[in-house]
Amino acid sequence: MATETLERKREGEVDDAESLDESEAAVGSIPIPNLHIKGFRGIDELDIPKLTQVTLIAGKNGIGKTTLLEAMRVFASRGSGSVLTGILRDRREMDLAVDEEGDPTIILDWESLFYGRSPSEADDITIAVRDRDEALSISIATPQELETDGVEFVLGPLSPDTVVLRTGMQKARRYVPMIPDRNYRSLRRRREFFEKNYPPEIQFETIGPDVLGDDQIARMWDDIALSDELNNVVASLTEMYGRRINGIAMTGNERRSRQLGRRAMVRLTEGSRPVPLKSLGDGAMRITGNIMAVSRGDTDLVLVDEIENGVHHFIQKSFWNTLIDAASRNRTQLIATTHSWDCIKGFASAALDNRAIECSLVRIGTTRITKKLRAVEYPIDKLTAATRHGIEVR
Repeated sequence: MATETLERKREGEVDDAESLDESEAAVGSIPIPNLHIKGFRGIDELDIPKLTQVTLIAGKNGIGKTTLLEAMRVFASRGSGSVLTGILRDRREMDLAVDEEGDPTIILDWESLFYGRSPSEADDITIAVRDRDEALSISIATPQELETDGVEFVLGPLSPDTVVLRTGMQKARRYVPMIPDRNYRSLRRRREFFEKNYPPEIQFETIGPDVLGDDQIARMWDDIALSDELNNVVASLTEMYGRRINGIAMTGNERRSRQLGRRAMVRLTEGSRPVPLKSLGDGAMRITGNIMAVSRGDTDLVLVDEIENGVHHFIQKSFWNTLIDAASRNRTQLIATTHSWDCIKGFASAALDNRAIECSLVRIGTTRITKKLRAVEYPIDKLTAATRHGIEVR
């Protein structure tokens, strides 16, 4: 099960090559074949007409690549409150305040989720897959609007000043208080407005630009420990590092302190005892985490920010060969961002050799006159020609 979805369940929030025709048919079943975003964070409006099973996102700094992955994360979770909270915390968009009892509390800057940071009734967020008629909306709701939705209050009504974030998909609704209210946790939502008609979440995993921790590696390792995919991970690490790795395992107890908790360990041919995976360098943690994420059979979508981090240019093609092969075997959609020309060249070369699934690069940029965001797709043949002639696509 995908890491973020599992965590939300714990919180109680969510009850060789084949022909191109066959490849295109397979792409039709990927979780996010296209995307429309309106009013989310720094994106006023953006249409991506096509996303393939493995898609690399490029574009200048600050253009919105990370925001695009965040939008996909929100869409996959169907507007989960913990995912929205996680995005704000990751971005440090929060302030320290004092609650009604005088205790310190954290106030999240919910308004920063909206384009222009000034939400109004006309500025609702929309994240949608258009050809499937799947649209997630995020808006601001007053206590009076909640009553219209069918929300009941056990301990009395919310304060008139309370503002609630309302996410909706089809006929279902979810609610998150933007300003804490003592009665919020007593909300009782009628089934027809909550889980009964809510579409199931897309099982997904996210890997940020930072180094992965042992805890995230451990959760992914648990899902593949008894499968053939673990052997593929070990073989891939051996190929990329040029050192024989005989095995990988997790040791320790997750209930202990962080320093003595579970650790990823590897056994090298030249060594007499296992050594921590992290001792091979931060790149080893990133490479292993990426491969494990795509290799988990129950994860439909993997989102990776700055996938080139920790990966030497010399092994880029081998790295991408491994990821594309794993995505093909496990029918996983992989969407990643990059700034690296070496990463793009390695991706193009590997995708050209792996025609079993469709891969592409999408460049996010702005139009010359209106400065509106736009997405330009580079299918692999076009991308290969661009990299061969040194045509800039970042």
